[in-house]
Amino acid sequence: MNDRTKIELLKLQRESMYFWSNFVLQKEDINTVLSREIAPGKNHGVWLLGHLVVSDDDIGLYLETHERQFPELVELFGNSSKCEAIETYPEPEYLLACWEKVCEQTLQAYDKLKDSDLEQPHGRLNGKSVDEDFFGTKQNVLLHWLNHQLYHVGQISTLSMR
Repeated sequence: MNDRTKIELLKLQRESMYFWSNFVLQKEDINTVLSREIAPGKNHGVWLLGHLVVSDDDIGLYLETHERQFPELVELFGNSSKCEAIETYPEPEYLLACWEKVCEQTLQAYDKLKDSDLEQPHGRLNGKSVDEDFFGTKQNVLLHWLNHQLYHVGQISTLSMR
């Protein structure tokens, strides 16, 4: 029988996602890959990478483990942002460096949590009850965030196959 905690299993899933995403993001022609659009007029890889950075940077606010490292990127890549021309964004190399930093910070956040924390309300309810909020608990934040990140990494992976 496996005696791993829920947190350890969730962290393993996150590490697996990072491994897969970094496999895609470390291609020699990554600047070419990131310049491509999912479909004409839709998100391009630079926006997708920036969005991944901002999303992972936000998770600490919900888990109450750390503050954002890159608040200046929220306006460019956050949920309410629109994909603009690639030239309006920071260079892919900078975003890749940010990605590495937020990945490391997020993995450290798991080390600060215990299984008993998972059913606790997340830190961004803003007056809503756990039942009214989309995420509600820290466990749901971790599960939904992983799915979100995998979805966008999959989009970048699609761009790398063209």
